Amino acid sequence: MNKFNVYPRPDYCSASEEKFYLNGKVKLVGGSFDSAEKALYCELWSRFTFSLSELIIEDGAENELVIGAPEKIVCAEHAYSVHIDEKGVYLKGKNKTELIHAFTTLLQLVYSEGTLKAEKAYVFHGDYGATAKVDVRAIHFCLFPNVGLDFLKQFIRAMGMYRYSHFVLEFWGTYRYECFPALGWEENSYSKEQILPLIKEANALGMEVIPFFNHLGHSAQSKVGSGEHVVLSQHPEYAPLFESDGWTWCVNNPETIKILKNVRDELIELCGSGAYFHIGLDEAFSFCTCPRCRDKDKNTVLADFINATAADLKKQGRKCVMWGDQLLPAEQFKPPYEANLVPDLETSKAIKNVSKDVIIADWQYRIYEGEVETSKFFRENGFNVWQSPWHNPNNVKTHINTAIQYGNGVLLTTWNVTQPFISQLLHAAEMLWMGEEQSSHAEYMSITGNILRKLAPPVKKAGQGWLGMWELY
Repeated sequence: MNKFNVYPRPDYCSASEEKFYLNGKVKLVGGSFDSAEKALYCELWSRFTFSLSELIIEDGAENELVIGAPEKIVCAEHAYSVHIDEKGVYLKGKNKTELIHAFTTLLQLVYSEGTLKAEKAYVFHGDYGATAKVDVRAIHFCLFPNVGLDFLKQFIRAMGMYRYSHFVLEFWGTYRYECFPALGWEENSYSKEQILPLIKEANALGMEVIPFFNHLGHSAQSKVGSGEHVVLSQHPEYAPLFESDGWTWCVNNPETIKILKNVRDELIELCGSGAYFHIGLDEAFSFCTCPRCRDKDKNTVLADFINATAADLKKQGRKCVMWGDQLLPAEQFKPPYEANLVPDLETSKAIKNVSKDVIIADWQYRIYEGEVETSKFFRENGFNVWQSPWHNPNNVKTHINTAIQYGNGVLLTTWNVTQPFISQLLHAAEMLWMGEEQSSHAEYMSITGNILRKLAPPVKKAGQGWLGMWELY
């Protein structure tokens, strides 16, 4: 067990047995936060101090937070630091995001004192400092129709506590688009007013929210074998927007291009300022097969479509992120690698014409050791790469080791199985910060449970918690 009780563990940790108590009203001075940010920090403070302490936040010096009158000691070489002595607490960050990381570290340092009930909250005197080994530490989340917003809030808060840098939000028919309402289910979808506060919470916890919308395959926004299609099940008259099976958007249809453009604009407005937009593009099983498309050169169509989309995003100050499987030659990358899943729809030749402004998210879920060779392939072809593992701990480790070796980002995927991630999300976070795993699966699991209980009121409705997600989709 990590004796410092901080996860991900900071690079530098030093503590004594002397205590600084946090009971009653505690004044936190520094930074410049809006009312919603202050409300969130005060709520989390109350939860992590066992309801024994009330936090009062006052604006002050940029990139520092002070409780009491401590020595202003910092770990100068680190992105954020925490110092605790007999006179108080001093938090320092190289920017606002790192200052938030210092605050979430402090929350985890709080212990209780008492017998039957907690009577006092305290932190040990000490110093802590950390700098992440991977800059882009992104986490992907699918909002399915059966997933409640309470669970999404808990998930966002957990990822903020684990100090992920980016939150990739993918709606599965669960957002009510103003630009094209047919893209959301009439029931079990959410409005801008319902989603926006959660995006603000992600920002308040140091995460940039990356909008995600599938621009090729997965256009059904439902599982391929479910028989459901968010648009066509409700509005079959929109069939011309898709390839004949409905699974893939028809990108040679100008109306499709207009809709995708409008969707991007709306999601960018919803998700706020940021540097990226994820356009999907994986598993396009029926790409270029309808009468409008089937006589065209698939590689040219794909490259032109990606480049036009990336150029539009660049005008808005964003980089285009896409999955990489459609650009991988299946004859070179055989199983266990995933490459061009429908061989007669080979599109890997498009890679030579795709803009190098595009970032490739390389999802390879069955590589458990060594180097992820497809990521090396994309780098050799001139692309920046984000490693994309799934829930297997060895797969996570292999991708993150590859990321550290080449300076790549990491986008950890979750899809429909958050149950295994009760441990893996923390495991991944600790590797992203420290470059190595520090704890066991059992420890990651128990610590995550402890953190989840303190983040928000419990998710009580069946099927809307971490275990319920296992059964959802």
